[in-house]
Amino acid sequence: MAQIAERSEPVSEVDGFYGECRMKLRIKVKPGARMEKFEEQADGSWLAWIKAPPVDGKANEELIRMVANHFDLPRSKITIRSGAGGRLKTVDVEDG
Repeated sequence: MAQIAERSEPVSEVDGFYGECRMKLRIKVKPGARMEKFEEQADGSWLAWIKAPPVDGKANEELIRMVANHFDLPRSKITIRSGAGGRLKTVDVEDG
């Protein structure tokens, strides 16, 4: 089983153009799951069970929706920065 090396934690990096703070999350995605669930792990990373299959970006769309709902933000504030084609993803969450 793959380990997630980095701990997810709020990052106070500032976007030079917009000046918004961000939170960076490390998420392991399990597409094609029977249930949908999003929870933080003991090491600070996140685990997302998603019903959508990993086809044509459907699982990524569901992940964005799930993260936005969890943090009560619009989907436009969530961005997959890396791992769009894999199960380990780095996701940016902008302040609302």
